[in-house]
Amino acid sequence: AHEVTITESIGMTDSIPAPIGAFKIAVPTEKLGMLDTIKAPGRVELEISDSVGLLDTATRRADYKQEVVDSIGMTESITSKAAFHITISDILSMVDLVGTKAAFHLAITDIIGMLDTAARSKGIPITITDILGMRDKLITKKRRYPLPDLPDHTIRGGAQD
Repeated sequence: AHEVTITESIGMTDSIPAPIGAFKIAVPTEKLGMLDTIKAPGRVELEISDSVGLLDTATRRADYKQEVVDSIGMTESITSKAAFHITISDILSMVDLVGTKAAFHLAITDIIGMLDTAARSKGIPITITDILGMRDKLITKKRRYPLPDLPDHTIRGGAQD
């Protein structure tokens, strides 16, 4: 299983190759985290829109874990198993995905009201549709990752800047 952690500064644009047999990750990011795009062919494709929460898309195969943290406090944590979970924590409370104990509860709160969707179930896909009609199909599990305390441009399982 690959484990990659990227911590970027505001306004940074990084393209980081992982070792052979792994994958390549490119993360273009505008000044306030307007766009984060992470692609690993055959593995995972994740598009994260900016703090207004316009778009969140996640698809992946099994046994893959990835955490992306930018300096304004947005955290994406994805774990693929039979089901996977996604936790997004923004320092401004733009987006909040929380798993509960018995059933799985997904709550999204956007401070400007772009996203407001809640669903709960166990082991079934959750569809999130924002005000623009974009969608996310996620399967959540009852775990939550804290904000990693890492220096900028740190990759585990990849290369070091």
